[in-house]
Amino acid sequence: MWRARRLAWGALAIALAVAAPAAAQQRLPRIWDIPFGTPIADLPGEFVDPSCGTNGGPAGQPLASFADFARCAPEASGLREVWFIYDDIREYIGLALRMPAIRSATTLLDQPVILSYLVDGDGRIAGLRVFTDPRADPDLRLAAHEVSLAFKARYDVGLEHCADQPAGAGETPIDGVYIKELCRLEAAGRRITIESRFFYKPGHQVVDPRTLRATDNEFESWARLEVLRAGPLPPPAARVPLAALPPGGDRRDAFLSGLSKDCPGCDLVGADLRRHDLAEANLAGANLEGAVLHRVNLRRANLEGATLRNANLNRANLGFANLKGADLSGALLYQAEASRADFSGTDLHNARMGRVNLALANLANANLDQVDLGEARLNDASLAGATLNGAFLPQAVMFRANLRGMVAERAVMVDVALRGANLSQARLRGSDLYGADLSGADLAAADFSGARLLGAKLADTSQMGTIFTGATMPDNTVHR
Repeated sequence: MWRARRLAWGALAIALAVAAPAAAQQRLPRIWDIPFGTPIADLPGEFVDPSCGTNGGPAGQPLASFADFARCAPEASGLREVWFIYDDIREYIGLALRMPAIRSATTLLDQPVILSYLVDGDGRIAGLRVFTDPRADPDLRLAAHEVSLAFKARYDVGLEHCADQPAGAGETPIDGVYIKELCRLEAAGRRITIESRFFYKPGHQVVDPRTLRATDNEFESWARLEVLRAGPLPPPAARVPLAALPPGGDRRDAFLSGLSKDCPGCDLVGADLRRHDLAEANLAGANLEGAVLHRVNLRRANLEGATLRNANLNRANLGFANLKGADLSGALLYQAEASRADFSGTDLHNARMGRVNLALANLANANLDQVDLGEARLNDASLAGATLNGAFLPQAVMFRANLRGMVAERAVMVDVALRGANLSQARLRGSDLYGADLSGADLAAADFSGARLLGAKLADTSQMGTIFTGATMPDNTVHR
């Protein structure tokens, strides 16, 4: 039954993958979308973390960039294998938006895969390899052989191109199914090889008949694809080296070409700067609306007064950065590192900042209305005078934070840790602080009218002039 169920879902996934619209492929290129002959150094930004390949094994020697392919040892064919992964940009967009179905992991049909290109001496792509990852969880890996169906569909490999291989000693079927197949096809200038395996290893079963317990990794289930160019590549085109801009050249061009980190006041709307090193860059007043700054290093950068509306700063390093008065409304900052950054007076309304690190950051007088700060770290941060109306902060950690005069009406602050925080004169009317820890906090003149404090900890708090009218107290009574 499980076998039929897996095959049914696998067939549906294959149909969806093969029928994916061209526009979607352009938005998210995959290993087979890059034509043979393309210089490995010209791969799009979705291909990251290059290393030397190990023919189906884990990453070998890390490479600073794809242009360093020559550091990998050549195989007998003279080609060099370069391992890589897909950028996780979409995965983090999904996390920031709390939509985990959006993924960009290095997978195929939900199976983790190992990807690599084979590169000739001129640095041009002459082949590719895709392996299902043998390190995957055994329950998931049990269906890894089905990835071969996707390989066959993509390259039009039929039954006539495939042959069953002889069974090895002691290899037995799983639930009556034994697969040991090799497919070969040469067409359209490509030599295609597809292999798949599915059987018990010699002497093993998925359930040990003696203990009746499941046995992990006692089976073979994998698929492998290799595609090589049949025949030589044409001579490489001459590459024009990037020259330094002449004196007085365009500052924006210098920045985008990597010749400069500074571009104050520049129009950089929608620029793709993912994973760039912009530490200590001067981007004051720049317009980066909708820019892709995923995993960018902006440590100690100057972004004062910059426009970053709807920009993607997931996993960015903003430590010690200056963002005074910047506009980050609607921006994504999931799991960004922003400790000691200055966000004073910044517009962050509707920003998605789950799991961000804002320890010791300055957010005084910032607009954080409707912000998502779930599980954020705000220890010792200052939010004095900030607004967080309708904000979402479940499980945020805000030990010793300065929240004096903060306005956070109708905010969700379930299980928030506010131990030792200063909430004097803060306004939290109608907010949900279920299970919040306010031990030792200063609540002088704070307004909790209509708030929910059920299960909250209020030990050792200063409550001089604190307003609890209509609030549900920790013992489930309503304060009059």
